[in-house]
Amino acid sequence: MRVHAYGPNLFHTKNRAVATWIGQFGAFVPYTHKVRARLASGQAVPLPINLDTVNAVLGTSYETAEQV
Repeated sequence: MRVHAYGPNLFHTKNRAVATWIGQFGAFVPYTHKVRARLASGQAVPLPINLDTVNAVLGTSYETAEQV
């Protein structure tokens, strides 16, 4: 896991020429946005709430939204 003292620095562009030019100054690291909530128990669960969150919090093993 990467931790940056000043928060993540994200770069967005659809312009390939700009991305190529910026790329000459350093390497880009792929980024996937994942948010976790830490429960009082210390367990980390995904946010926004989804099926994995429900199963982790309730100790269930639901497989569909209908079951929830």
